[in-house]
Amino acid sequence: MINTGRSRNSVLLAHRFLSTGGFWRGGTNGTMSRTINNVNPFKLKFIPKTVPAAADSVSPDSQRPGKKPFKFIVSNQSKSSKASKSPKWSSYAFPSRETIKSHEEAIKKQNKAIDEQIAAAVSKNDCSCTEPPKKRKRKLRPRKALITLSPKAIKHLRALLAQPEPKLIRVSARNRGCSGLTYDLQY
Repeated sequence: MINTGRSRNSVLLAHRFLSTGGFWRGGTNGTMSRTINNVNPFKLKFIPKTVPAAADSVSPDSQRPGKKPFKFIVSNQSKSSKASKSPKWSSYAFPSRETIKSHEEAIKKQNKAIDEQIAAAVSKNDCSCTEPPKKRKRKLRPRKALITLSPKAIKHLRALLAQPEPKLIRVSARNRGCSGLTYDLQY
C-alpha cells in the first residue's frame, strides 16, 4: 500500500513555497523559517523568452495553452552593484594642446634644474677624482746584513786569491718573503 498522505503534504508544501515568493513559512512543526536566497548566493530569475509572432505559430510550445517558454538567468550580483554600473561606455578624451604644452614646459624646467645641480656639484668637487689613484708606497725597512764573515773565513778567502791562478767567489743574496735571505755561492 502506497502512502499518499506524505506525498500530498510535500506537494502542498512546495505549492506554499512557490506561492509565498521563496519563503518557508514553517514546516510541519513550524521550525523552518529561511529564504532560499539566504541559502544560496546565486539569485535565480525566470524570464519568458521573447519570440517573434511568426515563430509562435510554428513552435510546438506555443500551441499548448498556458505554457510559455522561459529562459533561465543566474546572477550573483546584488541590486546595489547593478545600480552602480551604467550600461554606457565611458568617454575619454585626449588632453588638450594647452595641457600638453604646459606639461612639456614643466619637464623642461625640471631638466634644467637637474642640469644646474649637476654642474654645481661638479664645480665644487676637485678634479682629483678623474686622475688615476696613486700606487701605495712600499714601506721601507732597514736592510739586513747580507753576510757576516768570521776571521777564519777571511783567511781562507785570502789564501784562495794568493794562488798562481786565483779563484774568485761570487756571493749573491735575495729576499725571500719575510723569512729572510737566500744565498747563492759560485766559485
